[in-house]
Amino acid sequence: MGASPVFAITVTKGGSKLKPSTAPPGTLPELINTIYPEEKGGVRVMLPARNATITQFAGMMQRTVLDRSVLDQTGLPGTYDFDLEWTPDENQFSGSLPRSVEPTKPSLFVAMQEQLGLRLEATRGPVQVLVIDRVARPSEN
Repeated sequence: MGASPVFAITVTKGGSKLKPSTAPPGTLPELINTIYPEEKGGVRVMLPARNATITQFAGMMQRTVLDRSVLDQTGLPGTYDFDLEWTPDENQFSGSLPRSVEPTKPSLFVAMQEQLGLRLEATRGPVQVLVIDRVARPSEN
């Protein structure tokens, strides 16, 4: 493991605004980004999360939204239901979404603080790295 650029999710000084999930036990988590076009160009993103842990939220953000690893440093246990809505920038979704000229929603960083009471912070942290030091053709048996 080495220290690399990461995003860390932490709880803001004002505290988490997350509500515990009301899903019955055994319900699978749902974390689905929906992209809506804006009237004056660009898009906004709506993420309804249901029965999701913050670690699952961080994993989804790492896989689909952000360009680096996302670490859950909240210490929040349990599962939550929440809605997060923001205007993506050029560093999210691999830069594949059209930019908003007049955004109607806040940036991801502001939205997480205002809507969830969580902070997304660029920092350095441990990331698992796979190093391949040699490649060879298989021998015939």
